[in-house]
Amino acid sequence: MEKLMDSTRKIIVLVDPVASGLPFLAAARKRELEILVIFTLPQVMVDRLGGERVRAIADHVFFASTSEEALNLVSLYIPRIVAVVPATEPSVDLAEELAMRLQLPSNGRIPGARRNKALMRETIHAAGLRSPAFCRCTTEEELVQFAVTQPGFLVVKTPQGAGTSQVYICRDHESLLEGFKQCLASADPFGFRPTYAVVEEYIGGEEVAVNLFVVDGHPWVIDIWSYSKIETTSGGPIYLSAIQRDSDAPELQAVIAYAVQVCKALGIETGVAHAEIKIDAQGPVLIEVGARLVGGRIGELWQRFSDFDPFEATISAFLGEVMPARSINFEKKLAVAYCPVWHAITRIAAIEGESDIEMLSSYVSHKIVARIGQPFGPTRDLESLAATVWLANTDSEQLARDMDVVTDLLRLVPTAELSSEVPPTSPAFF
Repeated sequence: MEKLMDSTRKIIVLVDPVASGLPFLAAARKRELEILVIFTLPQVMVDRLGGERVRAIADHVFFASTSEEALNLVSLYIPRIVAVVPATEPSVDLAEELAMRLQLPSNGRIPGARRNKALMRETIHAAGLRSPAFCRCTTEEELVQFAVTQPGFLVVKTPQGAGTSQVYICRDHESLLEGFKQCLASADPFGFRPTYAVVEEYIGGEEVAVNLFVVDGHPWVIDIWSYSKIETTSGGPIYLSAIQRDSDAPELQAVIAYAVQVCKALGIETGVAHAEIKIDAQGPVLIEVGARLVGGRIGELWQRFSDFDPFEATISAFLGEVMPARSINFEKKLAVAYCPVWHAITRIAAIEGESDIEMLSSYVSHKIVARIGQPFGPTRDLESLAATVWLANTDSEQLARDMDVVTDLLRLVPTAELSSEVPPTSPAFF
């Protein structure tokens, strides 16, 4: 798509600005920048995640799968391009490569290390930081050889996925083989099929997310969240909730220091970083880090309930503007509650509890994916949750109480008996 534009106007390139990345469009327009969008995702996925809104706002829209292809598509605009911004997880590699080729601010010093989980682990291990023991497995023989060296459970995951999609916690030989086959047999959440699986030791303990903002290689903390997950009968972990923590809490300072070291080791020098970390008896260990804004519309909560606009700040950082480190003030604590469905429902007759959720004192907004008259479930990943509810409250205890009751309030009423699929009888929280 092309529009006639001022030939002297500065251009910002936004890569994959869909879903949680949509607000980047308004932030760029506020600066009166010409907007050039590059999609790395398949068009059908773009359309599902807000592509129509992007086309209505952007001045130019292209599809590209490599930086070489993207460079050819934008060649006429190169003299006017002033920044390349990765708006969502799948955009990171192409955005970094394109920015490097255009000699613009980027995080591409170590190519691929902020998306590929195997390279990510190798890089932080080489920097002397703790990471899970792992192996790149292309065959069952490699899988078995690695498994015999590990005393505990194993996790199989796709190298460049996101969330909990294509993540399998394997507690025995049979589930390990099945998880490996599933990982290689299907495309990742962004439509790309992996050629190998990352197989690693299972790390227990609490899981937190540390969100950092990095300017000129110097990270500072935005906030920290605690995750609650449940393991399904198929071995896949599912999010139940996430709640903001006090970043000044003494018990979190070692995690923050570790997250800062990880960012520096991986060459994250510009913009937002989202690090997911487990804390066990030995201390913090990286699960993964993204050199992009946290998903799940958390950035929009920051816009509304703090003095920090992550979309404006990220654009500013990639434009090379000076931004001194500072503390971020939140007027309310934040949380997100998720609503999984454990049974397959052949047809939904009614959705109950929506008005009860809206009456919660912490309620901000919600999105229900399930639809009356349609089949739904069972939940296997973030994409198959029935609903997501965003919450905020000045009272941390009330916020936690409201977060915990959301799943019980929402109910999908089937028109007929539920399928024979059995839900987890003793869910494992971790």
